[in-house]
Amino acid sequence: MEAIRIRRCRLRVIRHGGWSWGPDPRQFVDQVTQRLPAWLMQALAEQLADCPPESAIAHLRLRIPVKLSELRDWPSQYPEHGGQATLGLLSQRVQALLAAALADLPRSRPEPAAEPAPAKTQQEADEAPSPTPVLDLWIAWQRAGDLPRVFATADAATLGVWARVLLQELAAAGGTGALAVAGSMPRVRRIESMLRNPDAAIDPLLGELAGLVAALAAPAPGTVADPAFAANDPAAPASLHEEPVQADGAPAHAVSRAKHPPGIRSRAPPERQRRRTPVAVESVLPFIVAGILSRRKYFEGLRAALVCSDLLDQSACFAAALAYKLAPPPRRGWERGSATRQLAAAMCGLDEPPDNTRMDSFLRGLSTTCAPLDASLWAGNRASGRQPGILVEKLQEAPWAALDIATAQPLGWFAQAGDVLRLADLLPGRLWWLAPGAADSELPEALRHRGLRAVALGAPLRGAGWLRAGDALWTSEPLLRRHGAQLQRVFDDAREVLAATHEAFMDLRPLVLPARGPHRHAAEFSIALAVCSALGELADALWREREPTQPLLALRRFADLGGTVAVEDGRVLVRPALGLRFMDLGNHGFLRDIVGIPWWPGRRVEFAGP
Repeated sequence: MEAIRIRRCRLRVIRHGGWSWGPDPRQFVDQVTQRLPAWLMQALAEQLADCPPESAIAHLRLRIPVKLSELRDWPSQYPEHGGQATLGLLSQRVQALLAAALADLPRSRPEPAAEPAPAKTQQEADEAPSPTPVLDLWIAWQRAGDLPRVFATADAATLGVWARVLLQELAAAGGTGALAVAGSMPRVRRIESMLRNPDAAIDPLLGELAGLVAALAAPAPGTVADPAFAANDPAAPASLHEEPVQADGAPAHAVSRAKHPPGIRSRAPPERQRRRTPVAVESVLPFIVAGILSRRKYFEGLRAALVCSDLLDQSACFAAALAYKLAPPPRRGWERGSATRQLAAAMCGLDEPPDNTRMDSFLRGLSTTCAPLDASLWAGNRASGRQPGILVEKLQEAPWAALDIATAQPLGWFAQAGDVLRLADLLPGRLWWLAPGAADSELPEALRHRGLRAVALGAPLRGAGWLRAGDALWTSEPLLRRHGAQLQRVFDDAREVLAATHEAFMDLRPLVLPARGPHRHAAEFSIALAVCSALGELADALWREREPTQPLLALRRFADLGGTVAVEDGRVLVRPALGLRFMDLGNHGFLRDIVGIPWWPGRRVEFAGP
């Protein structure tokens, strides 16, 4: 067919589900009436290309459901006068409707038209990874009130890496138009100037970034939040995600999740693993730990960190690292058993786990971006009101280590004493316990200047405000000076827990073999912290009322829970061994499906009985 003539076109826009018309309803209707007919004309031309020239259609009625996310993205995707046909789900939906409505028209060619690709289900769309992971993550942190805590964990170099990727995603996703309207473009230019200056102070950069993210997270007056971010916001109305609408057209600054925004350098995702027959593994604990981290939204942060370090295609190394931290220690410090290697391969979905060279390169790259992940592993009020507080110790020939004494949870490993003080911003008002190595550093004086209470074990401390509480015991809290025996017991127990935790997860289970003594990448400390945090939650849920809930307790009791793992078309099926442990895990919600794992693209992890 050479030309198409439409004698009459009637357009009706019906709003459903409570979503807003936007700040300018008239402009919205004008956009629809100007753009939709031209776009439908092109879609009709594609469907009628093989029809005879004399074909006539007496009446064609189309009812096109359009979701709110598509409605907001449409004007930014299509040119003024119709442009090209849409890409993604909306195009597939319209082509399918047109093909069904025009099925009875005679065709010049006998061969049938190709069937349109099936549209993704809502569940698949929700589980699809975001093309702007850093932008989405920072806005989610801002809305949850966690952004200041994340900023407190990052140094200037790490923050600069994240900020550069944030600005790239924002510009490529079309967010600069919204910022220009909101008056935030001067702030963006100031941030870019600070990032170009290696000597710029970090505090002004933190302030500018916080203001920018706050502007992005706040919806414009009279509108709802951007669905690209509301999809992850539990406070958003359900109609933002589920209700279809009957129109096209919206503000031009929306961020599209349907396709990769133009302008962002394409980062290769992990390859989709092929189907594999069930394989027996010595432990399903790595999969249970992955489920706990997933429900904490940890993998959203991990995906963003991998994008910032350009390691998204190497995310299987993180899966292998989880397996190695939970498997039996290597023999003689350098040889991993065949069962451990098989477990790591099953966790990655590969025939063989990553070798030492690949793992070392991965840890080296992730170390430049992993610091913000640590703050997301424990809430600020996790042990609020529960004493005794935070133990800090300088391990022999090793970095500084911190332990939350009340929960027996490691709080991190740090390169220097100044980094430990970031915990004072993350966990304010806690009592600090300084072991001999820490008591001989600048920490006591720094804590005193901040007005924080502390107990120190070691030689007499210089400076005002320290009171003797017993043999080699000093405190800045007058109420504790007469409780030397209890303070000594707390020190002994906490130092024993910290030493055992460090030995189990760092000394005995290194990620790169042979073990390099005290030298470790920052990413390995971060991975060990994630593992300990998940194990601590597992122990706390199962045995809180009966015994101390240490990560090592969960490791000892579940490390030998075996099972099978099978990689299927749309899922990874994990079948733990039946028994009391299986029942406990199921009753406490630890065997729920896992979604959004970076190294399992297009698949969810499901647990089932044998």
